[in-house]
Amino acid sequence: AIVFSTRLLKCVLQRLQKAKMCADAGLLEEWQLRKCLQFYGTTAQMLLRILDPEAKGPLLPLPNEVPMAWAALPDYYIEDIADLLLFIIHYQPGVLGDQATQDLVTLLIVCVCSAHYISNPYLLAKLVEVMFVMNPAVQPRTERINAMMLQHPLSILHLVPALMKFYTGQNHY
Repeated sequence: AIVFSTRLLKCVLQRLQKAKMCADAGLLEEWQLRKCLQFYGTTAQMLLRILDPEAKGPLLPLPNEVPMAWAALPDYYIEDIADLLLFIIHYQPGVLGDQATQDLVTLLIVCVCSAHYISNPYLLAKLVEVMFVMNPAVQPRTERINAMMLQHPLSILHLVPALMKFYTGQNHY
């Protein structure tokens, strides 16, 4: 049996607490999260440009044939955006509200409303999860981004039917 002294355990605990505080300071820094949002907002603009090469503004429904440039993209482009939004919604929802967030919301709506463009059903579920946690009933400090999503012109016309298809399992992969 391994025997640890109280002094050794206290020392290890203090080191772990310091490491956690350092990680929190780096990961939860508001300006750092804003920079990440700006980066992923630019990524969202690029992805939306692939879906709308003539820059008319994304129109739904998207064509049935998925563009080769979109199909060739790895899933992690979208998944990283979803993970960042989930992290920020959970820890720092106050940073969600600038133009970069608008582009991310547009991409989120377009992807959920065009499920045939997302080949991974788990990724589509993660995008719906992001929408779910944006609800102020789930995370009280998300009123702005929730309103941004619900008042988006694409959302008003297409989001409810897309979510109904998702929850009833009518999406075809």
